[in-house]
Order: sequence, then C-alpha cells, then structure tokens
Amino acid sequence: MTTKHLLLIIFGMFIFITTAYSKPQEIDIDRNSIVARVDRGSVTLDQVMELWGPAYYEVLNKAQKGSITSSQINPELQKAWVKAVNSVVRDEMFYQEALNDYENKFQQLVTSQLQSSSASGDTVLRSNVEDRLRRLMKKKQDEQVNRVINDQIKAAGGVDNLNKVLKSRGLTYKEWKDRIVRKAFTYSYLFSVFEPLGISIEPRPQQILSYYKKNKNEFTLPGKVIFDHILVSSEKRGSKEKAEQIAQKIGLAIIDKKISFATAASKYSDDPVGSANSGRVDGISQQPEREAWLKDVREAVKDQEVGQLEILESPIGYHITVLLKKTKGQRIPYKMAQKQIISRIKSSEWEKESNKFYDKLKSEMMVDIKQKTVPKQLLWHESSKPTSSRKIGMSADPAANIR
Repeated sequence: MTTKHLLLIIFGMFIFITTAYSKPQEIDIDRNSIVARVDRGSVTLDQVMELWGPAYYEVLNKAQKGSITSSQINPELQKAWVKAVNSVVRDEMFYQEALNDYENKFQQLVTSQLQSSSASGDTVLRSNVEDRLRRLMKKKQDEQVNRVINDQIKAAGGVDNLNKVLKSRGLTYKEWKDRIVRKAFTYSYLFSVFEPLGISIEPRPQQILSYYKKNKNEFTLPGKVIFDHILVSSEKRGSKEKAEQIAQKIGLAIIDKKISFATAASKYSDDPVGSANSGRVDGISQQPEREAWLKDVREAVKDQEVGQLEILESPIGYHITVLLKKTKGQRIPYKMAQKQIISRIKSSEWEKESNKFYDKLKSEMMVDIKQKTVPKQLLWHESSKPTSSRKIGMSADPAANIR
C-alpha cells in the first residue's frame, strides 16, 4: 500500500448520503467551544460535528421510518456522540504524536547537515539550514496534498460546486484545505509507523478467497434506479428559502394532479438536461458536473417507495423525485472482487494497528473530555416537527449554518 493509495482511501468518501427528520432551528451554540483537551491540543465542537452531524440525521430518519421510537432517539444520539468524540480525540492524539516525531527527526536532520561543518554551533547558520529544509519539506507536502485536493474538486464537479458544498457545511475553502493538510500529515506519519509491520504486504490468495466466501453479501454491483427528477436551484431562485417554497408548491401541484410531472419538469426544472428529458433519469450523466450532484440524488431515491413523491434537500437546492423502477444489485464474481477484497483486508489490518497504537498513546497522553454528553441545544425534542424534505449530501449537519 503506497502513501498515495492510503490517502485515496482516507479521502475517497468526499460526499456522503444522509437523511433528515427534523432540524433544530436558531441553534445558539459555539462551534469553537472545547469538547476535550488532549495534551497540548484540543478538540472543538466543530471537529466533532463533522462526524456526529451525519449520525444525527441517520438516527432521526430511523425514527421517521418507525425502526426506533421517539424515546430512543436521544439515547441513540448520545451513543453516536461518544463514538464521534472518541474518534476525534484519537485523531488528535495521532496528530500530536506526528508533530512530535516530525520535529525530532527534523532536528536530527539539521544536526546531521551541520556535523560536517566546523560552525555546527553557530545559531544563525542552524537557523538558515532549518528554514531551507522546512521550505523543501513543505513543498513536498503541498504536492502530495494538492493531488488529493484536485481529486476532490473533480469528484465535486468543479471548484464552484465544491464551494457550494463547503458553504453548506459552514466551511471556507481554506478551512477545508487545512483539514486535508492535517489529515495527510497525520496519516503519512502513521503509514511510516505501520509499514515496517508488514501491512503493505499483499494478502495471500487463500486469504483473499476465504474473505470472499465469508462475506459474499458485501460484494454486489449496485442496482439500477429509474426516476423522475426536478431541480429547484437555491442559486437560481435567489435563496434557499425561496427554492424550498417553490419546490413545495410544485410538489403539491403534482400530487394534486394539477400538473403532470413531465410538464412540471419541462417548465420549472433548473436542470437543463433533465428538463429536456421531461425529468426522466435512467442512467449515469455524461456531464461530470451534473453527475457530481446527481449521484447523491440517485442514492437517496433508492430508499423511496415506487411511485412515492419526495423532496430532497442538498447543498445546491431542492430535488423533487419520484422513483419509477428499482432493480436489485447483482453479486460481483470473485475475479472482479479481488482488488476490492485486498483493499479491505489492508484497511482492516491498518485499523487493528491504529487501535493498538491508540491504546499505547492513551497511557502516555493526558485526555480530559469536557463535553461527555450531547449539548442540550442539539438534542431532539418532542415539539420538533418532521420536515417535508430529506437532507442529502455534505450539508447533513444540524448546526451547519452556525459559526
């Protein structure tokens, strides 16, 4: 497993699907408040929300579908909170250890560069050497991070689409890039720690076959969905609120049979390709920028009942959808699944070693979790009303608009 391969695994899931039940309104909460102290560093609410936000909507969607009762919602949110906090604390511990290791090795490198010089004790010379080496190392790091960023921009359908997604998450482009730099730095360090343990060695053929036989249900080609779709763009309609109002009116008119879906799509959809096809979507879009957001819609539609009209909310606006047909996925043959299995086995080994390393650091670092329970402002309340739309995409954050 190369460092580049590892980074692709880490950042491969850029835009994820989540669903919404209700959303706290006018949340008075400080996203920069400290959730935990970790040695010299800290964990903020904003960092925890990045993981806990999607879990919030997953839990509330279970309640909406009746798989859990309303009395189980907050306990489930608390479980997700503990998991998210522990995960972010672990990442902070890894990051601090990476910083320590980097500085120690850096100073050793500077010393070795000066050993051949009679002026090794010259503080000015040492400072100049440090500056030169830091510039070289930063250049190398920037090249590595930029490859990841370019992949993410492509996956998002361009810089404009990416910025819309980040805005919906309350993030600036710089904040997002800083997070990637931090993660790349941390995981590059962990890779250097774990590589000598043999994790990069290819799994044996017998091990790969055994994994496939034990986990056959995991290897399926995605089923195909055919659905009708109308996009009401927040940007084109002037605001998110205006787009929501229009989407609700169009959806109600279709339900009341005052207008057909095909006619509504042709007249009102802000998706030119979809409008030209009367809203029908039956495959992958050939336009990369369109497919970047359409794939989120396609995944969400799979959860709908055939013939059911639903309104989905995404970072770019609102999507009126009706599922027409859904086919089950097909099992992936062993030969096709081998690369995927190898990646999973390596990831599993990586996680095992990460947990061992985490246990070691816990005995060496001071950790003080100050916010052990979900902030009251983020809990679900009986007075909350179900929304008429499901949230999809990276905006699944109950406090996304709070900075």
